[in-house]
Amino acid sequence: MCKKGELAKRVRRYLNVLWSRKKIYIYRWPLAANIPKIALDGELHISHLQSNEIKSLMTFHDNYYQDYKLFSTEDVVRRLDIGHLCFLIRHGEELVAFLWFAVRENYSPDLHCIFKASDHSVITYNGLVRTDLRGKNIFPWVMAKAFCELSRAGYVEAFGYNHSANTSSLRATAKLGARTHVGTITCGYFLGYYFFLPKIKQGAGVKVYFSGSPWHRYKGFLSRGRLRFG
Repeated sequence: MCKKGELAKRVRRYLNVLWSRKKIYIYRWPLAANIPKIALDGELHISHLQSNEIKSLMTFHDNYYQDYKLFSTEDVVRRLDIGHLCFLIRHGEELVAFLWFAVRENYSPDLHCIFKASDHSVITYNGLVRTDLRGKNIFPWVMAKAFCELSRAGYVEAFGYNHSANTSSLRATAKLGARTHVGTITCGYFLGYYFFLPKIKQGAGVKVYFSGSPWHRYKGFLSRGRLRFG
């Protein structure tokens, strides 16, 4: 039998399949423009993830994502193999944050869609700052540092996407100069059917495509026998 807390979580998941809705904002930053300088309280160091640091990254990740994983070790290896970039942020020797960038194209398993941009564009995703250091300008500082490096490497624009309810990410986005979005995605579930409604402004420089089945939740539950409450 399920424990009380586990049962409550499972019931909430089922209710979300019946009805849920969220809105995603898509942002664009021209990397050739003046990137704002972000003040930071404390000394941090930023570097690219190397293959011998994957274990440390996964340990940091697993400390914060126990029920749901952003990525696995295999995902990290695959991402690096296809050219994705991961910036690691340390305080001394201690890892305190990370941020991923995809080049040209990225699949979002949460949104069940693919973002596609030009050959000289990057798409930011999967960022995490250690809980006790949030609210200290670390995320916008990392973004600004990464943008400068990416600009020097020849990339001309960056895209990112945030949940409309994620106020901390929206504030960080605004600090980097993206105060208006170039598109939105409205998505969610109605009686188990996944609806996906992108609305991208003309000339935004990015396209979004739904990828998958609108009935994926039902298929997942049935294949794993998850419709049982026992």
